Amino acid sequence: MTLLRDTEHSYRDWKSAEGVCRIRVYAPTAASDRLPVVILTELDTNHGPSITSIVEQLAAEIATRYLPEMDGLEPPAVFIEHYPDSGCQHDRLGAEHFDLVTFAHHAGRPHFVPVRRGMLQPFGKLDWRRISRADVEQVIGQELGEPTCTCQVSGAQP
Repeated sequence: MTLLRDTEHSYRDWKSAEGVCRIRVYAPTAASDRLPVVILTELDTNHGPSITSIVEQLAAEIATRYLPEMDGLEPPAVFIEHYPDSGCQHDRLGAEHFDLVTFAHHAGRPHFVPVRRGMLQPFGKLDWRRISRADVEQVIGQELGEPTCTCQVSGAQP
């Protein structure tokens, strides 16, 4: 799979709090059901809303901004949240993890409104399913190129 875009994406939540995340968009393959794959990575420099707390809006923004040719498709892309290893905190929250994010519908399209709320009309009700780094690499058809987590999760056997 080809990496089509790798960029930092700035966003605002409904309270106008600013956030930033890393966006990687990969070209479609059979493993992704011929859909582009979008990996949203939480950055340690993000002091605003987390990608998890605003993923419905982020997915709609990304589909509109970076994948306009997919507009109107159900779904427009495969969305994966990524939290990198956060410094070996020795717990499940600090260890690197990935979640496949699915939505009840993809009809919402963001639009700017001239008030503090910023963008509205996020995608519908969502669900997360934890997946492994190997699962992500299979879907994108290549290694992520970042180091895997070297931390041991609490209670894990060596």
